[in-house]
Amino acid sequence: MKKPMILVAALGFSLGAVSPAVALDGPEIPWVRDVSLNVGESQVIYGYRGDCGQAPVLSSVRVPATKTGKISFGKKGWRNSNSCGGETPAMQLVFTATQKGREQIKIQGDTIKINVK
Repeated sequence: MKKPMILVAALGFSLGAVSPAVALDGPEIPWVRDVSLNVGESQVIYGYRGDCGQAPVLSSVRVPATKTGKISFGKKGWRNSNSCGGETPAMQLVFTATQKGREQIKIQGDTIKINVK
């Protein structure tokens, strides 16, 4: 009996069912697992989410230090989140390449490989 209830909940999330109080405005934000840029180029690399169904609070956003560039905020949008069981509000994280090199970073437990040429 419990499995059908779980399936119904999962189906609701996959169809975009969210609380009426949650607005999923803006673009879908991708998680770019492999980033390859030239020095001076920028790219949206991740959608940083807040608590499930809530936009992130910018003062609580934690991003790793990088040796090949800098991370800044972009536009508000949304992303799919396995942790949240579907779509949730997010903020774009934009990587700007400043120095040649390779590195691997983690944001909210997700790995991103960066190659700056």
